[in-house]
Amino acid sequence: MSNKPIRSHLLIILASTCILGGALFYAIHQEWLFFFCPHTSCIKSQKSAADNGESFSVAARKKAVLLFWRHDRWTKEQQDLVWPADKAQAITYLLNSWFTLLAEEQITEQKVTVQTVLLANNGTQALISFDRNPFAKESSTFDKWLFLEGLLKTIRENEVPLETVVFLVRHQPLRDYQLDFTNPWPIGGFFEHQQ
Repeated sequence: MSNKPIRSHLLIILASTCILGGALFYAIHQEWLFFFCPHTSCIKSQKSAADNGESFSVAARKKAVLLFWRHDRWTKEQQDLVWPADKAQAITYLLNSWFTLLAEEQITEQKVTVQTVLLANNGTQALISFDRNPFAKESSTFDKWLFLEGLLKTIRENEVPLETVVFLVRHQPLRDYQLDFTNPWPIGGFFEHQQ
């Protein structure tokens, strides 16, 4: 008879432990709980994971450099941005800030928004999809070229490791009668030596 109460207590303790362990695991998996390890062994494992391309930080503040062509010269502005660890998301935030600045400076007729940025070729190529064509209908080839150069310079100045960029509108290739967007554009741009 004394065996039954001990069994029921053990069963209750075991069930409670499983429920708490499951709830804790679920909370960690849903990123409701974070654990930071201040010990040197944890820091070493985090550093080795970061060397492998993994990231433990969610986001950081960064002074982003935004460049655009105005009054026959390159204009540079700095803005504080939240810089996520995910490169595609960082490019999205950077370019949306750049387009907001262009709209505020009245360089573009309408505010353009980056819908999606996808990475290809092991993260060296970005496929950037806009919500509308970023060019005005009456823009000259030179104006379009300077516009794209400003976008590419902004990406380069913020040290985003890319080699080429593909421009899309609503996830379809950007169509233009003056410039060819069927091939990726080099991140180095075309005005390398011009300041």
